Amino acid sequence: MNTMATLISKITVKALSIMLFASIFLGMSGAVLIAAPGSQPAIAAPSVVGPSLTIASNIPADPNSTVFVPVTFQSNGNSVASMVYSIDFDQTYLSINPTEAFSITMNLPSGFSGSCLYHPLELNGEVDCTIFSFPVKSLPDGVITTILFHTANPASGVNAFVNFAEDPPVSFGGIDGFSIAGSAVNGSVQIGGGCTSCGTPSKAYLPIVLNSSSIQPPQPGCTNYILNPDFESRSWWFFPATQATARYSDKQNHTPGGSWSALTGIYYLDWDWSWYSYSSVWTQPIYIPYNVTTVTLTYWENSFSPGPYKGTLAPEGTLPQVPAEGTKWGEKPLLGGNDLQYVVVLDPWGNIVRQLQWQQSDAEIWVMHQFNLKGFAGFYPSFHLAFGTYNDGFGAPSSMFVDDVDLEVCTP
Repeated sequence: MNTMATLISKITVKALSIMLFASIFLGMSGAVLIAAPGSQPAIAAPSVVGPSLTIASNIPADPNSTVFVPVTFQSNGNSVASMVYSIDFDQTYLSINPTEAFSITMNLPSGFSGSCLYHPLELNGEVDCTIFSFPVKSLPDGVITTILFHTANPASGVNAFVNFAEDPPVSFGGIDGFSIAGSAVNGSVQIGGGCTSCGTPSKAYLPIVLNSSSIQPPQPGCTNYILNPDFESRSWWFFPATQATARYSDKQNHTPGGSWSALTGIYYLDWDWSWYSYSSVWTQPIYIPYNVTTVTLTYWENSFSPGPYKGTLAPEGTLPQVPAEGTKWGEKPLLGGNDLQYVVVLDPWGNIVRQLQWQQSDAEIWVMHQFNLKGFAGFYPSFHLAFGTYNDGFGAPSSMFVDDVDLEVCTP
């Protein structure tokens, strides 16, 4: 064999090896790219405008603080059932603490599963993410991942990059088993520099020191501090994974003209039996300054508990005991009582601070609740509101839908 033929042969073998490795990698990571037995090899389906992933640019952040960076998916008319992507970021000015709550959060609708792994020692693709559906269905548009970054204190302003890695590249899988050509738009975090009054926050407070990019500052008049209060977009709400993870739902909704709410617990029309579980949806971290006049929480809930108290509200004596303040929420079964639909205030580390709603109800209608939370003005570093349902594992299941959450903060 002459030299040219040998070279062509080596190039062909190498190209085939790369293609085989890529198909195995993408198949394992969730992208539907491998053809079924006996079919033609999977190729990219033609698309005028492909799906895209986007990270916003110039997201404002304070030095020595934290900032939420969302990853937004747009189908652009394509039916996307799975995807694989990796995120690389400027490790000089940005960092992730994987041990804290909500360091990396997947915001996925029912029927989709996903995971993100953080690799702090890698130079490319420190965060590797996979999303897939089973049975296969189309992923709706919205924020699919939120990363909580800690910022450094540069000597001057810095625009720290948050990019999609090129190795491996972003890949999309369609509902038909073919790959779909798409795109990825890189972003960045704009960190103000030279802050002499910032200091270095106490490590105990690192998870939750907020800045202007993650909460609206108080304005003259009144402002709703809840982001995405009607659940109509897939962002800002956090669904801790449990035996009955809460989720966005279109089964019930209260918002006029809306379609979505949050479903917590075990809905009796989906399951006719119960199991022990906490099922919560949390707000974004909230900090309310001291200089406010009123802080009013208003929300609507629709509760189901078709057990011994069907159509009624269970007597107070039948409810579980309220855990002591500072108890980690959701780690142990509640003492006494039966199922429970709750709203609690949690500190940044998931410990209970106060219970607001504490009931077992089968009202099966939308009910408004309202609480005065002015006592939490200045609560440092911040707090969460957790809406949810506790099932004790006995009898019929219980659930609660939540919608139109308004934390109205008024300033002079």
